[in-house]
Order: sequence, then structure tokens, then C-alpha cells
Amino acid sequence: MIIKTGSLAAALLIVTAGATNAQFQSDLMSYRPMISTPVAGLPPIATNTMLGVPDGVAFAVRYGRVPGSDLSGNFNNVAATASFSAGTASSVSFTAGMLSPAAQPRRFMASIGADTRLFDVDAGDSQNARLVRLGASGEMGLGTPTGAKLVAASVGLPVSLIVRESQGGDLLVVPFLTPGFGFGATYPNSGSSVSGAHFMFGGGVAISNRGGNVGLNLGFQHVAVDGASTQFGAGVVVGVH
Repeated sequence: MIIKTGSLAAALLIVTAGATNAQFQSDLMSYRPMISTPVAGLPPIATNTMLGVPDGVAFAVRYGRVPGSDLSGNFNNVAATASFSAGTASSVSFTAGMLSPAAQPRRFMASIGADTRLFDVDAGDSQNARLVRLGASGEMGLGTPTGAKLVAASVGLPVSLIVRESQGGDLLVVPFLTPGFGFGATYPNSGSSVSGAHFMFGGGVAISNRGGNVGLNLGFQHVAVDGASTQFGAGVVVGVH
């Protein structure tokens, strides 16, 4: 009986260890595509939709820093984004840049995204013009590290608080949150693909001037995976309205 019990315990340990290792591999191979593409490798940016700007074109240079963790080394990603208004309450964005994993060559990454306004809620008097905006967003990204192709995607419900200063009426400070779900898949040059989905939570603040053309975005993005680190970054935005 003691021998049988011991054998059962050993078998359970082996099964548990195997399941844990499989989960780690799944997390690793789905997390890496997300931070190796603009989906989670760059800070979220406040589009014209989130800012409450009815039309225009915005160009941004973005930098994202992903600190090293149990799942990966550190990343320093840089990209340019062009965002175009599509109607009065939607935007379409195109991003292209370089993913820079630690001690590895820089590689190309890109994405296409879109967002739209769902509804607004007045959160203040007319003088301060505070407005809470809820939207829907989606993005699909591609990363090209050595030995594999990485694909990532996300869907979310961005929330922004549009606050216009009562004096002068030009300064626009927009804090925002970007909760959502992300998907990542690794397609190695040899071997089978691995994919997975994870909750994502990001946010930041956009500071711009309605009368000018230059703004600043500060943001973060976190993928809810055990052992993952939070990405922080910034972007400089030039708008044409």
C-alpha cells in the first residue's frame, strides 16, 4: 500500500511538472509575439477618436521599453505611426518600426489598427467640458525575429477623459485606459506553432494643444501573464487638422 501510494504521488508530480512546463511554453510563445509587435511592444497612443478631434491626420514617433523578465530579455522598440480620421468618430492607424530584443539583431515589426467611438458621457459642466468617451478598438501586428514569424492581435474598450481648460480653451489633457484581450502566436521556421490569449491592461495621458500641432503621449501596457513585466514608453505626436 505504501509502495502504491508512493508511485501515485510520483506520477502526480510528473504530470503536474509536465503541465506546468507546457503552460510556461504556451505563455512564452504567446507573450513574446505581443511584446515583439506594436500590439504590446509600444505604449498605447491617444488617437483623434480618443482625443475628441473630429478629423485630421496625426503622425507619431513612439518608443516602448519592456524590462527583462522570466519570460524574455529587455526590449527597446521604436516605431512610427500614422493615424487617419475615418469619419467624425473613428480612426485607422498604420505602424512600422523596429523591435530590438537584448543582444539580438533589430528586426522589422508592423501593425494596422482601428478604433471608433461607442458613446460619450458628460462628466462636468459646460465651462470645463469634461467628457468620458468609451470606444472600441482592434489591432493586428507582425514581428519578424530570427527563426520565426510572430503574429499578435488585440481588441479593447478604450476609455478617455477629455478635459479642456476653461481659461484659454486650448490645452487638452486626456488621461485614458485601454483594457482588452490580446492574442499571440509564434510560427517557427521549423516545428509547430504555439498560440495563446491573455488579458491586457494599458493606459496613459496625452497632452496637446488644440491650436498647435505637437503633443506628447506617455503610456504603459501590461500583458497578464505570470512573470511578465510592464512596458512603459512615450510618443511625440504631430497633428494636421
